[in-house]
This record gives sequence, C-alpha cells and structure tokens, in this order.
Amino acid sequence: MHALKDTAHWIVSTYGDVGLFLGLFFEFLGAPFPGEISQAFAGFLISQDRLQLHVTLLSCVAGSHLGSMVAHVIGTRYGQLVLYKWAPRMGLKREYIERTESWFRRNRITMILFSRWIIGVRHVTPYFTGLVRMGFWEAFFWNLLGSILWCTPIIFIGIAAGEAYEAMMGEFHHYVNVLVFAGFLVMGTAYLLYRYRNSATKKSPVKAASERIRENEE
Repeated sequence: MHALKDTAHWIVSTYGDVGLFLGLFFEFLGAPFPGEISQAFAGFLISQDRLQLHVTLLSCVAGSHLGSMVAHVIGTRYGQLVLYKWAPRMGLKREYIERTESWFRRNRITMILFSRWIIGVRHVTPYFTGLVRMGFWEAFFWNLLGSILWCTPIIFIGIAAGEAYEAMMGEFHHYVNVLVFAGFLVMGTAYLLYRYRNSATKKSPVKAASERIRENEE
C-alpha cells in the first residue's frame, strides 16, 4: 500500500492534473490506483499554490467519470457473457447470480453514488451498471453526480488539512464507512419490511374469506 501511495504521489507531483486524470480513469477500470489519497494530496498541493483548484477538480471529476463510463460500456457489451457463461464454471450457482443481478438492478443508483467510498466496490460497480443494462444516459448522469460528490470533498479536505491531509483522510474515511454501512443497513431493513408487508397484504384476503365462512357457519 505504501508503494502505491508513493507512486501516486510521484505521479501527481510530476504530472499534476494530467496524472490525476489518467490515474482516476484507470482506477475505475480496475487498476490499483489510490484515488482518494491522491486527490487529498492534490488538495495539499493546491494549498501550496502548486495546482489550481478549478483545473484539478475538473480533472478528477472527468477522469473518474470517463473511467466509469468506459467500464459501463464494457459491462454492457460483455457483462452478461462473462457472468452467465464463466461464473457458473467457477462454482457460482445461476440462481445466486440472478438474485444478485436483480438486487443490483433495483439499487443501481444507490450503488453508483455510495460505492465510490468503498475501496474495491467502486472498481466493479460501473461494470455492473452495464451488465444490468442501465441506460447509457442514465448511467452518464448518475456517474457524473457521483464523481462530483466524491471528488469535491476529498480535494477540499486536502486543502483544509494541509500537510496533515493523510491523517484527516483516515478519520474522514472511517466516518464515511460507518455512514455507508448504516445506510445499507437501513435500506436492507426497509426492504425486508416492505417484503413482509406485501406478503401480509397478499394473505389478508384469505383470512377475510375464512372469517366470512366462520360467520356463515355460526
């Protein structure tokens, strides 16, 4: 991890906004580029007048967004083939695959907006939006919004924290992880309650009919 961080620092220090753009672009295609710490470092460089805020922010948003959209197109083209042809050969049951796809289709917007804060998850989410056949322009809009909401606070943390940007990012990421986990927990609970109420509603006519039969018998 330290080697990746040092490499990312070298890329940003040497190539500036172009390095950030390319690093984030390839990160969202699955490359091991530490996007968050790199953006916070860029914020620190902005506080030192070595980079310009508007150019850096635009480069970060454009890089992460373009990478997401390329991954989305790849997922649209090859996702179904890989998932249903090769995944079963690796031991994944088709029923499990179909349930996962169905869940992602229902929660695709939430995943786009929040997965960026989870290392590893943000690398595969754009491929899945293509796999579930999310419309190109719908994916374009939500990925753009997700990139703005992800890049902006990280860069400003680097600007505000200065040389302490790494420690600040560690604290910030800890609380973000807690909030994201709590959000998914609330969504999961709400979904289970929704399913329970639906099942109860479907059973209610049967109960009503049985009660009418009992009344007639009496």
